[in-house]
This record gives sequence, C-alpha cells and structure tokens, in this order.
Amino acid sequence: MLCQVMEAVCVMLDLKPERKPDPNGSGKMIEDYWAPSQKLLGDMKFLQNLLHYDKENIPTKIITHVRNEFYSHPDFDPKKIRMVSMACEGLCRWVRAMVVYDQVIKIVAPKKQALEAANHELAPQNERLEEKRKELREAKVLPAVGGRENPRRILVFWAVLPLLLPHGHTSELCQETCHTHRQD
Repeated sequence: MLCQVMEAVCVMLDLKPERKPDPNGSGKMIEDYWAPSQKLLGDMKFLQNLLHYDKENIPTKIITHVRNEFYSHPDFDPKKIRMVSMACEGLCRWVRAMVVYDQVIKIVAPKKQALEAANHELAPQNERLEEKRKELREAKVLPAVGGRENPRRILVFWAVLPLLLPHGHTSELCQETCHTHRQD
C-alpha cells in the first residue's frame, strides 16, 4: 500500500520511474517508482511542493492515469492506509483531493467564464443606467433618496422614465423609488 501511495504521488508530480528487469524473471522491464519515491521523501521542499502544486492545470494524461490506476482501487483508501502509515494516509488524501478538485474545476471553469462574460456585458449597461439616473436627478425629476417630493414631480418622473431607459431597467428604479417613498 505504501508503494502504491508513493507511486501515485510520483505520477502526480510527473516523476519518471526507473526501468528495471522484472524480479519475477519474465524478462520484461517494469517501471519502479521506489527510488524516485525515496528521493522525493528526502527532498526538503517536498511538502512545500505539494502545497503549491498547480492543481488548476493538471495534465489530462496524469489525472487520467491516477484516476484509473489508483483512485478507483479499493486499497487506495485513507482509512486502510492509516493502519499502515499515518504519513501515507495524508499523501493518499492529497492525491484523492487533487482528483476531486480536477473533476470540480472542470465543471466550475466554464461557469466562471460565462459569469465573467456576463459581467463584462453588464458593465456598460450599468454605467448607462447610472448616467440616466444622474440626468434625472439633475433635472429634479427623480425623487431624492430620503427627501419629501411633490406628487406632481413623481408623476412626471413615471411618465418620462420609460422614454429614457432601455427595456427592463424600469423595474429596478421602480423598486428603489417605491422603497424610498414607503419610508417617508
């Protein structure tokens, strides 16, 4: 189990294994992560590297390999690994957290981009709305916040408002103005 956890960490950090002859005598070469794991554990910046891992940009090849080979394996469970090593339990949790984070970020990223695009599109409209509000205040048609207004001026305000604002912005001003007058 310890070797499995360290192999998963090495794969996440994109450390290459050593190629060694199969000890079972099959004549094939196998990938051995034990030597790279030992070097990794001896690295003074090991924990710092895990903390500053670029989880936003995990290569698809790496995350697919980890998900298929380790994450779905029944022995790659922090509770089971804790019985063998508490340190490896933490590393196992880190690997599992990176896999989950990668799944979540792939769902959230397009939504964040859509939100940014919508906010970018909304900004000029909000600026235009604020300009119109300022024009109305300067013309003394828009009731002042907290002030008492002449009912005739309020009627003029409601008659002029739809002509000045783009469709859909009238209801926002209506709510703001109605709230102001209810407090009076």
